[in-house]
Amino acid sequence: MQMHSNQSTGQTVLWSEADSWLGRTPKTGEDVVIPDGLTVVFDTSNIELGNLVIHGKAVFGKTDVSLKADNVVVFGEMSAGSEGSPHTHKAEIILTGKADDADIVLADLVDKQHGGMGMGEHGDHMGESIDNKSLIVAPGGTLELHGAKVDSWTQLSTTANIGDTSISLASA
Repeated sequence: MQMHSNQSTGQTVLWSEADSWLGRTPKTGEDVVIPDGLTVVFDTSNIELGNLVIHGKAVFGKTDVSLKADNVVVFGEMSAGSEGSPHTHKAEIILTGKADDADIVLADLVDKQHGGMGMGEHGDHMGESIDNKSLIVAPGGTLELHGAKVDSWTQLSTTANIGDTSISLASA
């Protein structure tokens, strides 16, 4: 069963208050659709869903969040921080889809109110099935993940020889 919000557009709501904007708290493994015009702030530490389909906006709040979902499909926006204001908490997305789950067909998830407009040349692929355990940013969708700056690589301070059991790094 898919749960759809009953809130009007242009509103920002908290995930922890799903009873007020979704009608009730989603059960573990249940599909949830965030409609166009609604911004949902993930403000609870553990969220476990089936499929999460985002037509509006989903934002990781100012707390550690672990989002578990079979699949996440972003037609709208999903973000954690921004370039100017990086996210300083854990923002974890764990994909839990199973091999024997039904495949995803993006055309089945398109916001019918907008008729799939704006898909351009990518619209040709909307009817193709996609395996499970996917984070999909559909044409027109946005995924922005900005965290603390970290060194993604370094150099060795000395040559590593065959048989060495340790290495020395130029910077730790």
